[in-house]
Amino acid sequence: TISEKNTSNIAICSIFISLIITFFYAIHFTNYPSQIFTQNLFNLISVDKLNIDFSLILDGLSLSMLSMILGVGLLIHIFSSWYMKNKEGYSRFFAYTNLFIS
Repeated sequence: TISEKNTSNIAICSIFISLIITFFYAIHFTNYPSQIFTQNLFNLISVDKLNIDFSLILDGLSLSMLSMILGVGLLIHIFSSWYMKNKEGYSRFFAYTNLFIS
């Protein structure tokens, strides 16, 4: 099994890396504010002329929400690694909070 220290380090690093990637996209969006990234994943329903796609869309609003959630989540993880030290359910807590943030 993974030790408690490694559990918190992995959780904090995963959120931090996600936040860094988000900041790179934020820098790109400041240069091109009207651009929207769309990634079509698959076609959900296709009947005659009705086409419903399952897509991921990244625009300014979704990027700002992503930055806020990751920033607050990172602060929660850092504080919790100190506060929850030597408590029961330490690893489970980080697993659940990473699941919530993702």
